[in-house]
Amino acid sequence: MYVKTSYMNFHNVDLCWVVFRVELDDTGNPLDPVITDCSKKFEDTRYAYWIGEVTEKNYNKSREWFEKAAMQGAACGQCNLGIIYKDGIGVIKDYNKAFEWFEKAANQNDGEAQHYLGLLYLLGYGTEKDVHKGKAWLEKSCKNEYQKACDTLYKIQQ
Repeated sequence: MYVKTSYMNFHNVDLCWVVFRVELDDTGNPLDPVITDCSKKFEDTRYAYWIGEVTEKNYNKSREWFEKAAMQGAACGQCNLGIIYKDGIGVIKDYNKAFEWFEKAANQNDGEAQHYLGLLYLLGYGTEKDVHKGKAWLEKSCKNEYQKACDTLYKIQQ
């Protein structure tokens, strides 16, 4: 059995799909889900809890799946949790938690997370303000071809 959940930021961020395989034990009870794919490709909307195209929106259920992905080390799950806490989507805004999740994903070379981590450093949200670190993370993100980071670097250098 496969369960998909998706995240869509309402600021034109790509969809991120987290696919879990759930196996049953000998008595028919589900075992812990295992990540089989975590990509930023829009493939299927059957379980799109976040955007609610086919099923009713359910931010809590979507967050639960991203937490499972993040705890298994999936950078896109970590990045999406960062966005959830940064924007306060279904939760109270918490820049400290957002910073922690972005940092985990950024250290795995996730360009989107590097961008957000850079912004948090520049603004001093969830961490001490550090313009040097902020620009460094934006540069890494831009090198990873995350266009928004390149655009941000251009704007702050004007």
